[in-house]
Amino acid sequence: MFYFSAKSFSFGGGSKFSSGGISYPSGGSYSYGGGSSWCPPKKPVVVNCPPKKFGFDFGALFKCFLPVYLCPPTKPKPDPKPEPKPDPKPCVDCTDDNPDNSFGGVDKDPGNVIRNPKPDELGAIYGTKVKDTIYGTDGADIIYGLEGADVIYAGNGNDIVYGGANGDTIYGGYGNDTLYGQDGNDYLNGNQGHDKLYGGKGDDIYMIQFEPDEIIELPGEGTDTVRSFLDYTLPDNVENLILMSDQNLNGTGNELNNVITGNSGNNTLKGMDGNDMLFGKDGNDKLYGGNGDDYLDGGNGNDYLNGGEGSDTYVFDLCDSRDIICDYDSTGKSHDVLQFGEGIKASDLGFSRSGSDLLITVDSKNSVTVENWFKGSAYRLEEFSFTETNTSWDSSAISKAIQEQIPQTHGLI
Repeated sequence: MFYFSAKSFSFGGGSKFSSGGISYPSGGSYSYGGGSSWCPPKKPVVVNCPPKKFGFDFGALFKCFLPVYLCPPTKPKPDPKPEPKPDPKPCVDCTDDNPDNSFGGVDKDPGNVIRNPKPDELGAIYGTKVKDTIYGTDGADIIYGLEGADVIYAGNGNDIVYGGANGDTIYGGYGNDTLYGQDGNDYLNGNQGHDKLYGGKGDDIYMIQFEPDEIIELPGEGTDTVRSFLDYTLPDNVENLILMSDQNLNGTGNELNNVITGNSGNNTLKGMDGNDMLFGKDGNDKLYGGNGDDYLDGGNGNDYLNGGEGSDTYVFDLCDSRDIICDYDSTGKSHDVLQFGEGIKASDLGFSRSGSDLLITVDSKNSVTVENWFKGSAYRLEEFSFTETNTSWDSSAISKAIQEQIPQTHGLI
């Protein structure tokens, strides 16, 4: 089985990869350099140019899929004036010390790079007081980043990693790992295996890619975010969720004030308790605010928005959308708002009735339906606001505008 991500790949399941007469075992992760060449973690071979010849050393080429430079031709030339030449660019290792993880960009300062570390008598590997980039072994490592904003690759094995202070980036690799970010704003990626991730104090980011890893946060340790490639429910004391990829994924909040962001697929987002903000983005999404005063923005696509209990805000933009709003409050204490985005003025709205529903049309491609509007006040919204003009309608103004376009509704609203 092969697994791919930006600038890296790994393979497992007992398969082998061969190149240039060299076999690479399964379960490894390999990175590539520039362009689109895949490259195992071996140092490139410097091509020695034989006199009066030029070309490629194909053996070297397949040992490291980095470009091999053409040797210069040896055509006789006039005696050139000697010119100072810059020092040759050193041969770089195929494993990128500045990895692009596709989410946080490229780390242009790897700091103190520690490869092939030698554990102490207790089996521990230590960083330094400055920023380190540490590569663990294929065994069960115990790694301490210590001070500095470290980047740690635990590698294979069931590893335990302590980031230390100042905000660290930790990758678990294969195996069932336990990662501790500790102080600072940390990035924790357990990768494959059933991992336990402890962010500690600070605003931490957790990446969930292959397994629904266990995330442990304590109250008051910062505003934390999970980025998930899987259906995901936020654990206790974690505030925010972002759904990755373009798959149809579901995201669920907790008792906190959550921010939940969908992707380009058809998502189902549930805020649950708390005053939540839900963003569907692209796709035909279903957003459920739950308890609390929630903010629901379906984004592009034909979305279904249900605020639940509390005073909720529904956002409608010019997104080629035909959204549906379901709002119900029998207490009469909530204040629910339909917020029209930029480019929509009050004069653009057209009203019509379909059964017990109110259809609000902006143009031929954009409309929003409020379910059961004509069944009673419990289903109605108390305010329409217009971002374009920074104005709003209260309940009386809404009723008047509807009655002007639907005369038979007099006395019903």
